[in-house]
Amino acid sequence: DIACYCDYSLEKFRKWLNAKYGGLEGLNTAWNERFRSFSEVHPPNRPLRAWGKYKPWLDWRAFCDDNLAEWVGFVSNALKKGDPNHPTHTNLLFHQILYNQPAVGADTWKMAKVVDTLGVSIYLWTQGGGDFPWCFSQIIDTVRSAAESEGKDAWVTELQGGPTIWAHSKSVTPSSKQIELWAWQTVARGGKGLIYWLWRPRIGNVHSGWENNEFGLVSKDGELRPRAEAAGRACRTITENTELFLNARPNAKVAILQSQTCKNAAASEIPDETVFHPYEGQRRYYAQSQLGAYKILWEEKIPCDFINPPSIAAGMLNRYEVLIMPFTYMLDELSANAIKNFVRKGGCVIADFGCAMKDEYGAVHLVSPGFGLDEVFGAYSYDIETPDDEEFLKVKLGTEWPIFKVNLPLYAFREILRPYDKAKVIGEFINGEPAVIENRFGEGRTILVGTLMFQSYLLKGGEWRTFVQKLLHSEGVKSPIDIENTPPKLWRNIEVGFLDHKDGRTKVVVLLNHNREDADISVKMQNVCSVIDLETRSELPLEKIDENAYLKIVIKGKSARVLKVAKY
Repeated sequence: DIACYCDYSLEKFRKWLNAKYGGLEGLNTAWNERFRSFSEVHPPNRPLRAWGKYKPWLDWRAFCDDNLAEWVGFVSNALKKGDPNHPTHTNLLFHQILYNQPAVGADTWKMAKVVDTLGVSIYLWTQGGGDFPWCFSQIIDTVRSAAESEGKDAWVTELQGGPTIWAHSKSVTPSSKQIELWAWQTVARGGKGLIYWLWRPRIGNVHSGWENNEFGLVSKDGELRPRAEAAGRACRTITENTELFLNARPNAKVAILQSQTCKNAAASEIPDETVFHPYEGQRRYYAQSQLGAYKILWEEKIPCDFINPPSIAAGMLNRYEVLIMPFTYMLDELSANAIKNFVRKGGCVIADFGCAMKDEYGAVHLVSPGFGLDEVFGAYSYDIETPDDEEFLKVKLGTEWPIFKVNLPLYAFREILRPYDKAKVIGEFINGEPAVIENRFGEGRTILVGTLMFQSYLLKGGEWRTFVQKLLHSEGVKSPIDIENTPPKLWRNIEVGFLDHKDGRTKVVVLLNHNREDADISVKMQNVCSVIDLETRSELPLEKIDENAYLKIVIKGKSARVLKVAKY
């Protein structure tokens, strides 16, 4: 833990609490204490599982987030006073975003407020568990979402350029294909800049240390290696099409709720939360639920953003059609009211186990989902039971043929739901208790699932992805393009980046093949008049049938095809 307990931090924490609670009386009420003055207030020095106090610990973590953002903002402002012509930038660590590392004290959205561009360092292979391409994309989409919420751009500030020997938990030299693929993955997710770390490895006494002779795109003597040539190929095409890429962005209709409060609490309540691997650890309810939700959308080629509770409370949810709430077990009243209005006006919300079980201070609601969201979801949580390892629930979707009927694996919990009169039970546990509730509220629709469905998909697979896909399709949310005639195993690891240019007619489509085998695919798009391969600068032949345009294309293993698409 890198939290600072010095006298200056202590005094600043007391002032922060005074501002938050409006004085000592408010603090005493919130913390259930009897302080006589703020001089008696000290931050907790033990996490929740070591009998630390709950609200003080959450406040301490929130203060650390605010404090770091304030200091980064202080440095940014100081730099701009001396040089007002250049943008300021800070980069986050990928594992604090992808996994759950609140000890770092960095809230992605708060950091986006205090600099001109927001970045991230990604060393997924050497510190993050291995080759998980959807994890790479999730990192960038998170940083991009936070940056764009402030009208700013996102970068990959450090992208591994060469070998690791000692510095990280795993010794890996990325191939030249992987070096190039990462560049296009950055573009595909809407990143606006990337920096390889680094050109030449550090050598000699001046650069002696832990990471010397590591990360270089070129050899120690500066000789070009295939890695450098691959980076050059990608960056040359990017630079030649700067205007196109800078003015094209993802246009997501789906948002995944990501809460720093949930992250801070979960990492303190559940030790497994802080593991540096997507699949390891069995009680990582929050981190793995986020991973599972994103993985479903990534595999379905459906663009998505992340959104945090303050952005929801500020009205930003209205730009989306669907909100996904993976294990959102803590939620504030302002965000709950905004979600209620979102559904009332026609939005769709998909949530799973523990939805709004607690408020943002950790107090459990007597009726949950709390703050009136039980009415929105048409049900309340009645009881929590433990399922068998191989247990499943039965779900039925649709009233017209073909009806989707399937058994879906449970994970960790069987949450018994009690539906209200107008709600519809569309899924049951094997004991016949309600498991999935569909409800109409105002002009919108909600789905509440009584198990950790997103974590279940990550760890167990099954048909959860198809279940979510059918829910999204019923809301008119689909992938912008269809990839046809591709074996399922290959299809799952083909990534699609789809960017809308601000001119309204031009699209950028990035097709990434994360398989080792070549992929011979057929791409179906609508209302397309021409497609240009940006690397070869050649126009590709299209077969047009009615409003559909079909493109047959080969993507070599661990490679990308980058297309400029003009629409009618």
